[in-house]
Amino acid sequence: MFSKKCKQHLVDNEMTALEHLKFAWRLAWQCKKTAGALFVHGLAPRLFQNYASKKINQMYKIINE
Repeated sequence: MFSKKCKQHLVDNEMTALEHLKFAWRLAWQCKKTAGALFVHGLAPRLFQNYASKKINQMYKIINE
């Protein structure tokens, strides 16, 4: 089902396919929420002033653990 590169990626990250799926979807959801906040911030700069930068930093830390 998975190519050798896909299997190796899972091994390198010490995750099962399901764990990887959950991880990726969680980050995708965080990105979607952050994009929405940035869209609103672009229209009303007083809203979500630090939300995106905080979320991006949090995601960076999660990815690099």
